[in-house]
Amino acid sequence: MATKDTAAILTIVGGVFYAIGGFSGAVVGSAFLSGLSAGVTGAAPATGSFDLFGGTFFLILAWGLAAAILIIVGGVVMFSPDPARRKRGSYLAIAMMIIGAVPTIGGAVIGFILTLAGGVLGLGTRGEGTSPMGQAFPAAGTGAAGSEGPRFCANCGAPLNPGTKFCSSCGQPVLSAPAGMPSPSAPWTAPVKGAETISRWWWLLPILLSWIGGLIAYFVLRDRNAKTARNMLIFSIVWTVVVGAITFGLFFVFFASVFGHVGAPGTGLATPLVIVSGDITVPSSNGPAVIAISALNVGNNPITGFTISSVSPNVGGIVNNFTLMYAGKPLSHSALSSGTSLPADSTGTGVLDTSSANPMVFGTTYTLTVTIYFQNGVMQIQTLTFTAQI
Repeated sequence: MATKDTAAILTIVGGVFYAIGGFSGAVVGSAFLSGLSAGVTGAAPATGSFDLFGGTFFLILAWGLAAAILIIVGGVVMFSPDPARRKRGSYLAIAMMIIGAVPTIGGAVIGFILTLAGGVLGLGTRGEGTSPMGQAFPAAGTGAAGSEGPRFCANCGAPLNPGTKFCSSCGQPVLSAPAGMPSPSAPWTAPVKGAETISRWWWLLPILLSWIGGLIAYFVLRDRNAKTARNMLIFSIVWTVVVGAITFGLFFVFFASVFGHVGAPGTGLATPLVIVSGDITVPSSNGPAVIAISALNVGNNPITGFTISSVSPNVGGIVNNFTLMYAGKPLSHSALSSGTSLPADSTGTGVLDTSSANPMVFGTTYTLTVTIYFQNGVMQIQTLTFTAQI
């Protein structure tokens, strides 16, 4: 594979890692700035994922993705046979590598290394079919030095008129062959299009960039090996569909269930997730107990009611007496809001002192069934297991 191709592919792959790093950098950056702002203003920092996905997140993400896209553009330009265009592509990639290093965490580190290597390699490549000075020699039939026999461009193979200094077809400058260089006796013959062996590294483009990489590979390689270029394009389309379907499925089942859009697998309910924790303590081996429970609403819908619906082994009175509090006010014991609700990313707490008529035994494990009501009319049921401690 030509050096310029290696430089271009390294740069494009580096741009892909910059795009990946852009998402990570946006999450880390927005969380850091949220915590910094909280430290200055005294406000509570954002703890919910949706709070972090605000304006700061998208601003940092746009910065990182813009740098990644321009790095990839620079890599594509580096495929050009024109040395000047390749240098411009290299300069663009290196500049964006530096500008985008902060919001993308250095392109996930790997992207920074690959882009730097590709950019430096791109700056060092010469034009193909040129002399060390970047100028093409006449390639054929010049005969003895000074002869005006038929000549052909060493770069594209087009016939050259006697005395011409530039090829009328590709614009490459033409010089006489250096003294002592044997003169070819036959016209330059262009390679047969579509028959070149293509490096397997090219398959990284459709694999990493899906259909975009397939298009890039197709247009760059179609004159060198039409069959391979077409296969890469077809593969990239199929690969895009497969990856898209898998990504959508994972997002729908896991991500959305965590952040309250759909139910967790197997629940069948569209319920925001609530994290409930707590403990049961007794003053001695048995007797009146203290039940303490906290509920963190990490969904995106307020909680309006919270009830312990049953206890096993049965302990009378707990179900009807327990109340969850938020901001000094109790949540109602029904699906209808009484004016108090537990907002998203907030924690409610409840403490119940049981009576001597409802003793709980140290070391006994109790199973509590909790019913949670949401403002959107949906309810969620959780089963909690606590062991009574002294």
